[in-house]
Amino acid sequence: MNAKNTSAAALLLLVAGCVGIDEGALQDDEALDALGQGVTAIADGVYVIKAVHSGKCLDVLHSGTADGVAVQQWDCNQTNAQKFRVSSVGGGFVKIENVNSNRAFDVTDVSTADGALIQQWGYGGGENQQFEVFDVGGGEHGIRARHSGKVLDVKDVRTDRGAPVQQWTWFGTGNQRWRFEKVDGWRLVFSDEFNGPSGSAVDGSKWSAEIGGQGWGNNELQYYTNRLENVRQENGSLVITATPQGASQYGCWYGACQYTSARLVSRGKFEFTYGRVEARIKVPRGQGLWPAFWMLGNDIGSAGWPNCGEIDIMENIGREPSTLHGSLHGPGYSGGNPLTGRTNLPGGAALADAFHTYAVEWEPSAIRFYLDGNLYQTRTPADVPAGAAWVYNHPFFMLLNVAVGGNWPGSPDGSTSFPQQMLVDYVRVYQR
Repeated sequence: MNAKNTSAAALLLLVAGCVGIDEGALQDDEALDALGQGVTAIADGVYVIKAVHSGKCLDVLHSGTADGVAVQQWDCNQTNAQKFRVSSVGGGFVKIENVNSNRAFDVTDVSTADGALIQQWGYGGGENQQFEVFDVGGGEHGIRARHSGKVLDVKDVRTDRGAPVQQWTWFGTGNQRWRFEKVDGWRLVFSDEFNGPSGSAVDGSKWSAEIGGQGWGNNELQYYTNRLENVRQENGSLVITATPQGASQYGCWYGACQYTSARLVSRGKFEFTYGRVEARIKVPRGQGLWPAFWMLGNDIGSAGWPNCGEIDIMENIGREPSTLHGSLHGPGYSGGNPLTGRTNLPGGAALADAFHTYAVEWEPSAIRFYLDGNLYQTRTPADVPAGAAWVYNHPFFMLLNVAVGGNWPGSPDGSTSFPQQMLVDYVRVYQR
């Protein structure tokens, strides 16, 4: 135990003796239970998190975006390095992700020891990345690591900027207490974290599965089903599987189908106008695979496509493993001639190698496209062809799918292995 917590421990035990609390009730998890731990006390949203003893904010060192960057306290400055997205992972626990890096609080090396430092790391579902935020009164909270039962703590009760954040046994001192201040601006209005039981169907209040093998306007080869073999929740993710297994029992536009897959839509369940739309996705790989996260105007039934508008947040085709495409389709700029941009991962890394965050910020006169928090394209009404309309000022719904083959990606070949899966950690929509 370091010196700063020795006196705190003595004080806490003295108080316990005065009120007749058994010392055994002050150990680790039981002590937290006595202080009200058990139910997460913070709603999902984006927050600035301030240390009670110093008034400084939790901060990612140098605004870093890589795995392993330290979490510290620093003078509050309103940058994204000090804004953290709190999201439920079930069981009363949350993950806490930095808005700038999309990486989560992580107790280094899964350590359960006092003094283990807090860093950021891509969220993988480990209990050292899951925390319980518990109410300790007066608008203050503790942040308890699930795997260790220890809480976030500013080292040595330091008040200077740059002081590291660690985990330590709970004593309730000000360097272990935090104020969560919700960030003005984006407000979470839709979220699916896909935390249902492994092997279960998706939430039917949020998604429907579209069915069929008619080519979907692109001569695609798959038949979309609602079978659990093709679409299910698994280990905290949505899993969409493209496979040839069992495909021949279905009829496609070209005869007996060669592949099955799935296509989810929020149509009629969640439709909205404007906001920040994002998903954390690990795409499949291979020639002929075509994963997508996109939106369509809800008037498609009356206006038709492309007059309804289409916003492609993420498209990747197998022959371009490093390339993300983001596009707008509307009247006079659709099909093979949309308003489109692309970006590549550094060093030629494949998008399928890891999870990435794909997002758009949609406003009345601008749509901005992001990969892992980095802006790579902005489109405005000035970009549409002369005489064409900007058709993005009405409600849209979301889609997630994995197509196989089609005019753009081409068909799978001998290099393509199956089954292939798209994993979706979450889908979130924010509005101002």
